[in-house]
Amino acid sequence: TTSLKRFGMPKIVDFEKRIEEICDLAYFTFIEVGVKNFSLNSFISSLKMSKGQFYSYFNTKEDLVFEVVKRKSYKLIEHAKDEIAKQTSFRDKLFKFFTRHIDDVGQAHQMCNKIINDVLHMYLNTTNPQIRKFNEEIYAVMFEIIDKIFEDEIIKKGLPQEYKKHARIAMAVSDGMYLQSLILRDYDVKNEFENYLNYIVKIFEG
Repeated sequence: TTSLKRFGMPKIVDFEKRIEEICDLAYFTFIEVGVKNFSLNSFISSLKMSKGQFYSYFNTKEDLVFEVVKRKSYKLIEHAKDEIAKQTSFRDKLFKFFTRHIDDVGQAHQMCNKIINDVLHMYLNTTNPQIRKFNEEIYAVMFEIIDKIFEDEIIKKGLPQEYKKHARIAMAVSDGMYLQSLILRDYDVKNEFENYLNYIVKIFEG
């Protein structure tokens, strides 16, 4: 906020545009070298700006990583919402919602998963209020989307409301399988989760 005030109204758009440009460049650098091997000094040099200028946008490497993950996460969620809206069947909507766990071809999800894997420690049991707020907001949006997918199918088929519990269970299962895939070397999360989603679809088909 303080930085924005220094620039005045005509500069606000340029300020936000510059942040977006920095985040885009950082994102592809993270993909290329990994977050752990990312050199902030080298990255700043590649931007052709002074350290003072860079620090008017981000205070630390962690701040930059967080902003990149935040922006990319919201973009992928918006993309998922658009894709879900195009689907007509419960199965297809469900699979589109959980694309991140089962899409081993889509480049956008592969790259985002690579970064998230590198910085997962930043988001688990964090004391950073900004990250905690982001985590809560992300889950709130995702719960809203998946609840609607299940609610629509329940209404469409006249199913009992208790079937809605499978929405939150599916979220928990997806998180659990994702963590197992990080820990267990030969764990096939794509196959395991696809089998689980098909199991859910069968429940709703009766």
